[in-house]
Amino acid sequence: MTKRVREPARVFAFAGPSIIADIAGFAEFVEACRAMETAAPNEIILDLSSVSYVEMHMLAALKSMIRSSASQGIKIKCHEANSTLRDELSSDASDGEASRSMCSFRLEDAIKFSRHAASRLQSLEALSITTELERKILETLNEAFANAAMHSSSQTGVTFGATYHAGRNLICFVIADSGKGIPGSVRDARLEFASDEVAIHWAMKPNNTTKPRNIPGGIGSAVLRDFVETNGGRLIVASQKGFWEQIGDYVRKEPLPYRYPGTAVVLEVVTTDTTAYDKNLNFDPADMW
Repeated sequence: MTKRVREPARVFAFAGPSIIADIAGFAEFVEACRAMETAAPNEIILDLSSVSYVEMHMLAALKSMIRSSASQGIKIKCHEANSTLRDELSSDASDGEASRSMCSFRLEDAIKFSRHAASRLQSLEALSITTELERKILETLNEAFANAAMHSSSQTGVTFGATYHAGRNLICFVIADSGKGIPGSVRDARLEFASDEVAIHWAMKPNNTTKPRNIPGGIGSAVLRDFVETNGGRLIVASQKGFWEQIGDYVRKEPLPYRYPGTAVVLEVVTTDTTAYDKNLNFDPADMW
């Protein structure tokens, strides 16, 4: 009887030295996803030994991707450059200064998410922002979570990450799910587009929605885009094989070399913004959910 020889684990090595929120970062993520899927049902090692720094909001997007692959029975091990990355990937984490945080939520945990996001902002003692900007950030994050809860059908919930760059006057967030993706939702609505990035661009236009006609929709993307244009920040949507980005009022869309499993929405906010947003906006998660 021939003894079956176990195949050695495949290895995907990240280039390093850092992973940040841009098209190159997501392109590397989807190549890692390709490697994980082709490794099934065997084990794969994600080699992060050349990576010294990952923005926490990007780490959350990576963790969502790993959870998606693991839920399909793919055995994944990570070889990290340092203990910090290992600890952050293995559990929900935040550092003592609260400048980096990550947490996972079920789709039905909307109020829990909203309260967590508010508490993270309030815990940033070094963060000096106007009350109006704080409320606008929370409104925008809750719109992004609402889109994931309503459309994604994610079996592994939502992963939320935040990074505060005090020296750059930026606070950055990601809401990542492992669901059908924006292109998948668009296809379910029997709409056809030439590519995934074009489908995302359609979905990000105000009043466009995949909801049934008798259900109001399409305002979530308007909230996101209007805020980013006014604030001068950045909005990224990576979903399936599409990458979409808005910086201020500039928009670009690009293909990704492989599919990101689900959707990652990155929001970067300029903290020196003193715009007089709606002063009557007093966001209460219980009212929205």
